[in-house]
Amino acid sequence: MGLRDEFDEAVAAVAEIDFGNSTSPTVNIFETNIRYLGGLLAAYDLSGRSVLLQKAVELGDLIYGGFNTEHRMPVDMINFEAAKAGTGLVVENTVVSASPGTLTLELARLSQITGDPKYYDAITAVVELFYRGQNQTGLPGLFPMFVSMLRGDVTTGDTFTLGGCADSLYEYFPKLHALLSGADPRLPVLTRTFMDAAKRHLFFQPMVPPSSSASTSSSHNDNNDKISNKRNDILISGTVHLDYQTGEPHLDPETEHLTCFIGGTFALAGRLLHREEEVRVGARLTRGCVYAYRAFPTGLMPERFSMVPCGRGTQDDNDGTTGKPCKWDEHKWAEERDKQLQLQGAESESESNNNNRPEQQQQHLLPKGFTRVPDKRYILRPEAIESVFYMWRITGDAEWQDAAWDMFRAVAESTATDLGAAAVVDVTTTAAKPELEDYMESFWIAETLKYFYLVFSPPDLISLDKYVLNTEAHPFLRPT
Repeated sequence: MGLRDEFDEAVAAVAEIDFGNSTSPTVNIFETNIRYLGGLLAAYDLSGRSVLLQKAVELGDLIYGGFNTEHRMPVDMINFEAAKAGTGLVVENTVVSASPGTLTLELARLSQITGDPKYYDAITAVVELFYRGQNQTGLPGLFPMFVSMLRGDVTTGDTFTLGGCADSLYEYFPKLHALLSGADPRLPVLTRTFMDAAKRHLFFQPMVPPSSSASTSSSHNDNNDKISNKRNDILISGTVHLDYQTGEPHLDPETEHLTCFIGGTFALAGRLLHREEEVRVGARLTRGCVYAYRAFPTGLMPERFSMVPCGRGTQDDNDGTTGKPCKWDEHKWAEERDKQLQLQGAESESESNNNNRPEQQQQHLLPKGFTRVPDKRYILRPEAIESVFYMWRITGDAEWQDAAWDMFRAVAESTATDLGAAAVVDVTTTAAKPELEDYMESFWIAETLKYFYLVFSPPDLISLDKYVLNTEAHPFLRPT
């Protein structure tokens, strides 16, 4: 971006960090890996500054210490003093599947840069564990939300999602394949198998109204006119729960902003594996998230929402890419919306008999097609613009730059403050300026703004032919 002075200042500050000390007795290995180590590796790949590599090795050795366990499975939380002594590390019985599954890209890149194979060796056993277990789960091809590194069990569990707790596990299969230039034959199999299962079980075509009635009254209503001819060509990714008695899968049509990364991952994987139908599925998934942004009065997508499934997955399509006509049924939508409201009210006895409670009133003001918004916040998340970025770079279709510009304007209008950006409390509000929360996550700068910047930059800036971006949007140089 040309901010050389700021970069020099940051490098000087990083040189003074002692990663052997922490204000907390334990640190999360997943967050440390994707943010700290990922950031250092990318900054080194972009600048060649030796001090950044020195610090990456320092931190990488600490993370590597987290694998110093009986079966070489990583801990989720690193106890600093125990890691230094090489004793006392305890592998947790249960962790989110994304945690061990998202250590691979960064440690593999550290081995590539340093020539020391130990970091890559550490993650090969993790890849093998997921590879061997992929078709042994309750929903073959997909992994449960929680796994056990202690028991070496990635198959037991009854909840399956591409959202929070699992997201970057799947994201890293095709990205590691790209970083390793196809050297590991397990990665294409892991990628293809999870994509086929997700299409079969998790994706659904939502029932949405004609564009003229797609949302509540707002200045963003006309945005959906831009995709009116594609409203039957969108997909949403939900969550599947297995019946505890029969094992039958049941789709919960609730999604979250975190899940919006999957459109870009499908498109990237499709291009890498020469499966162009997956690029088109990625477009439908990305379009679903863009639709959600445009549907709400603020032009922002909420953290979580539910819609009415009109068609399950893509298995009924000839090539898994073409949306089928889905007639709008206002009665069915209202019925499902009210059903969700009743279930929501039943969860709180104190509110269940209050017909005038604000939550119920807000429920009836939701944009048509949306049945529930249990979390109305926008906390500056990047996943939707991430997928838009990938779709733009992979297809070159101007549809995606148009979508990015609409999203950027909405985000800027609602979140800008004198000192940065703030989270929006309620994206369903029709107020001229939504209420803000004094809260700004690091991913706002690391990811969200970066993806917006790259969408409108020349395509040779962080070219996907030369770089692999980790889950925090830190670009790693692909070996040539």
